[in-house]
Amino acid sequence: MKGRLINEAEILLSYNDGKYFERTDAGAAFESKAPLKAEIINLLANQSLGVTDIANCLKRYKGQISSLCSYCSHPSLRTVTIS
Repeated sequence: MKGRLINEAEILLSYNDGKYFERTDAGAAFESKAPLKAEIINLLANQSLGVTDIANCLKRYKGQISSLCSYCSHPSLRTVTIS
């Protein structure tokens, strides 16, 4: 049989003060391509917030947060499960 039998695991690393450390926060996977999405996911990992609360915490417009949340809640875009 050719190829891998077990999928590779992706480990996200950050570099600080000459050392590497593993990123385990909920939004780490999105940080490079979707930084606002990563910030929202990190907030929601710790507490349940509404759109207005998220907008206030991140100092963003409510419409911007609402648009992103409605886009991410579309069934075809659900790729991440936070448990």
